[in-house]
Amino acid sequence: MEGGPLPDWDEPSPDWDEPLVNGVPVGTLDEARAVLPFPIALPEELGAPVRLLVTDPASAPPEMRLIAAIYDHATYGRFWVTAGIAEFDEEELRSWADCDPLAGCEGTWTLV
Repeated sequence: MEGGPLPDWDEPSPDWDEPLVNGVPVGTLDEARAVLPFPIALPEELGAPVRLLVTDPASAPPEMRLIAAIYDHATYGRFWVTAGIAEFDEEELRSWADCDPLAGCEGTWTLV
């Protein structure tokens, strides 16, 4: 069997300015806190985000809402940090850190 050209997948690339579906801009963390049911902690060492978005409150119940902080960092470039209510508890996350290749787990996992 001979190899041929790889298929052209035509996958969409991330929109680095619009990471949330139904996201609306907020000017401050206090505005975000007013519509999100969880405490917000952004990494201070990255500096101030260039933009903050939250899930439009009219489009999702509080427990499904997210925040996205968009950064334009001198070293790392354009990226975002998103946060929402955790879908996993600490016990489940710890179990992932015990990756056993003999049991079919691939790679190395670390819980920080």
